[in-house]
Amino acid sequence: MSSQPLPRLAALHRLRTLLPSDEQLVWLTSLGLGLLAVVALLERHVWGDTSPIFWDLPVYVATSEAQARGLDPYAPEVMRLLGLPDYLFVNSPPIATWLLGLAGGTPLRPHLGALLALAHVGALLAMPLVLGRVFFGHGMAGFALAAAAFLTMFAGAGITSVSAANLGTVLHAVILLALAPGLLRGRWAAFFVAVALASLFKPFYLAYCLLPAAANGWNWRHALVGAGISATVLVAHAASALIAPEAFSGWIANLRAAILVQGDTGTNLLGARALRDGGALRYLVQAAVIVAFLAVALLGRIRGRALWAALLIVVQFVNPRMMVYDLAVAAIPFAFLAAPFIPAGRGPLARIGIAVGAVSVVQFAAYNGRLLDGSLLFPLMALALVLAACCAGRAAEERAGS
Repeated sequence: MSSQPLPRLAALHRLRTLLPSDEQLVWLTSLGLGLLAVVALLERHVWGDTSPIFWDLPVYVATSEAQARGLDPYAPEVMRLLGLPDYLFVNSPPIATWLLGLAGGTPLRPHLGALLALAHVGALLAMPLVLGRVFFGHGMAGFALAAAAFLTMFAGAGITSVSAANLGTVLHAVILLALAPGLLRGRWAAFFVAVALASLFKPFYLAYCLLPAAANGWNWRHALVGAGISATVLVAHAASALIAPEAFSGWIANLRAAILVQGDTGTNLLGARALRDGGALRYLVQAAVIVAFLAVALLGRIRGRALWAALLIVVQFVNPRMMVYDLAVAAIPFAFLAAPFIPAGRGPLARIGIAVGAVSVVQFAAYNGRLLDGSLLFPLMALALVLAACCAGRAAEERAGS
C-alpha cells in the first residue's frame, strides 16, 4: 500500500521539472510584456489610425522659440504660426516658459528638439533602472521586469509615456535618480534640489517632499526642509503673477481651455475623467485611498520598502490632474505591494513577476477590450492595492518578529 503514492509523486515531480525556474519566469514575463508594448506602440504610430510619436515635444520647442523671439507662448495664434498643432496648448507656468526661453538664447536652440528627445529616452531607461533597483533588487532580470511593469501596468500607462514625450517624464526621472541615495543611504540634499527645480515646471511635484519626511519614520528636520522648499517654490510662482500678470493670466486661460474645452483632465489611478462622466465621486474614492494609505503608514502597518512604495503611490495620487506619465511612476511600487497576494512557492522576484504579468494582462484585457468599464476596473485595483499594502506590512512585522 505504501508504494502506491510513488507514481503520483513521480508524476508531480516531472510536472514541476517542466515549469520554468524563477529566473526563467521573470525573463519570460518581461519579454512577453515587452513584446506587448512594442506591438501597442506599432499599432499606435505605424499601423491603422496613427498618431505622431513624441506628440508633446513640439510644445517645448515652440515655447522656447517664442520666448527667444520675444513672442507670447500663451497666445494660440502665435504658437500656430510657429507650427504648433491646434490641439496642443502651452500649459507650463510662466517660470517654466522663461527657463525654456533661456535654452532658445543659446547655441542649443536649433537642436533643442533632438536634445529633449534624447533626455526623454534617457528618462524612460532611468526610471525602471532606479525603481527596479530599489524594489526588485540588482541585476538585469530586475531591470527587465521593472521596465515591463513600467510600460504595461495600468493599461499601458508607460506605453503612453513613451509616445507623449512630456517633460514630466524627464522631471520624474531626475527626482527618482536623486531619490535612490536618499532612501538607501540617507542622502537627501540632491533630492530636495531636484524637487525644487522640477516644481518650477510642475508645482504638484512638491508632493515628493513627503518621502524624506516619512520614508524612515517621521523626520521633523526633513519635513521642515520640505515645507521651506514648498513655500519658496509657491512664492516664486506667485511672484510671477506680479512680475508678468499677462503671462500668468495666459497660463491660467490655457489650462482652463485644455481642461474645459478639450477635456484633458488627466487620468488618476481610478480611471476618473473629471468633468466628463461624473468624476467627482471617483475623486472622493481617490481621496479615500490616499487617506487609507496615510493612516496605515502612520499606524505603523507599513515599514521599509513597503512604506516607500506606498508613499510613492500617494505622491502621484495627490495630484488632482495626474497624467498618464505620472501614473506610470506608480507601476513598479504597485507591483512590489501586489506581490504578497501571490502564493508562496516562488522566490520574491518571481512572485513580483507573476503579479506584474497578471495585473498587466487583466488590465489590458479589461480596459482596452472593454470587458470592464474603466470606472469599475481601477477602483477594484485601488482596493486591492490597499490590501496588498497591509499584507506587505504584516509580512514585514512577521519577519521582524521571527
